[in-house]
Amino acid sequence: MDPAAPAFVPVTPAAGMEAAAIAAAAAVRDGKSSDELAQGALHWECTWRIGLMWTAEQLTTAYTPQVREGLRGWAQYLEAMADDLKTQARKGHVTGIEERLRQCDRIWAANQRILQRVVNKEGRPVEQLAADPEQQAMSMFLFNRNAFFKMCKMGWFAQVGLLPQQDRARFIDLMDRLEICSDPAAGHHLLRLLNHHAPQVSRDPLRRF
Repeated sequence: MDPAAPAFVPVTPAAGMEAAAIAAAAAVRDGKSSDELAQGALHWECTWRIGLMWTAEQLTTAYTPQVREGLRGWAQYLEAMADDLKTQARKGHVTGIEERLRQCDRIWAANQRILQRVVNKEGRPVEQLAADPEQQAMSMFLFNRNAFFKMCKMGWFAQVGLLPQQDRARFIDLMDRLEICSDPAAGHHLLRLLNHHAPQVSRDPLRRF
């Protein structure tokens, strides 16, 4: 995401005509109407639920149970994220959503890299495959990434919204890089940087738009 992107500040709905004017102006700025953005979010919601979740649940000989569990949790996060985008777009709160939808394209490509990297190319028993260091590293990365975004949902990083704009933008950029990461070593480095900002639990989750 561009460092100048909006910080994690929830949009406060305005009333009546003012809200409509804000939504219309944002739609023009982002280049798409709120309905188009909602449809785009719905597309990704279905993609994560039907595509990635199907992979996690059905391809039992192609991927180890540990990888499939990590993919299942990731699919749940992505589906919820897309559903939230859809809800916000339908309410007319469209600022930042088009960029999040473009991020979904990048996440999809990263998911493909992960799937290709750990697929059972030789048809080995998955129990044997799970013992490979590369498989174990990917499983741990998927688990830790899912845990991080659960912490975000619980509000562990809400205090980031109080940081200066440059620091908030840095945090958002790290989150975006984590979403499209397909290398466990790089992913754990990103997680270490991000977890530095989690001193306590807050009631308020972080938002990108």
